[in-house]
Amino acid sequence: MGRFTAALAVASLVVLACALHVADAKAPCPCAPATKRCCKDGPCVKCCKDCDCGAGKKCVNGECQPSCGCPPGLKRCCKDGPCVKCCKDCDCGPGKKCVRGECKPPCCPPGLKRCCKDGPCVKCCKDCECPKGHKCVNGQCKSPCGCPTGLKRCCKDGPCVKCCKDCDCPKGQKCVNGKCKLPCGCPPGLKRCCKGGPCVKCCKHCDCPKGQKCVNGQCKLPCCPKGQKRCVPCGPCQKCCKDCECPAGEKCVLGECKRPCVTATVTPLGK
Repeated sequence: MGRFTAALAVASLVVLACALHVADAKAPCPCAPATKRCCKDGPCVKCCKDCDCGAGKKCVNGECQPSCGCPPGLKRCCKDGPCVKCCKDCDCGPGKKCVRGECKPPCCPPGLKRCCKDGPCVKCCKDCECPKGHKCVNGQCKSPCGCPTGLKRCCKDGPCVKCCKDCDCPKGQKCVNGKCKLPCGCPPGLKRCCKGGPCVKCCKHCDCPKGQKCVNGQCKLPCCPKGQKRCVPCGPCQKCCKDCECPAGEKCVLGECKRPCVTATVTPLGK
């Protein structure tokens, strides 16, 4: 009886081992990294639902693919959003920014502009946008060909000159043969101290009346000594001009503060 029981136990163990072996043989192999099974005994795939994919993509047959409707090169920045070229500045190339889903160059600095969409920032697009006598060359205002800076042409194919009209010259000068020059001769009473200099009244002290000095081309009286002044322009230096400028009891006499003369009263004899 004891031998029969032992034999039955061994047989049970053999059957159980066989059953486990069969079960292991039918178990599916593990999936590779980044893949999974959507159902028991199903194939290994990258996604089962749209939420398994990144933004702007959907799960199609276990693969994450762009949302339907966006052509190549476009994407959605949010679910059900429009198809655009960019969502952030980093989606654009160097020197461009993402503006409402489009990669565009940044705004031009003050004084510059674009002549065409997405073109470079330049100072001019047409000649009329440049100063008089200049032309727009490659977005820069430049003097007509052949003329150095500061010169211009008064007519087509004419020589390069500094001026065409008197208004092109500094104040007091005239345009003579394309050059700014001082007018010939000074008005009466004036002269030039050097060639090309301004017209002035004097160049040296000896050019001025006696008692005056030449200061910056003008004849002027020297400063009065301390305590004196001039009562009239070009007048002499004196201590006072009015009686009120003198001490009490004195009067201003010919520019000097003096006491008035006292007239003595003479009594005739015999009275």
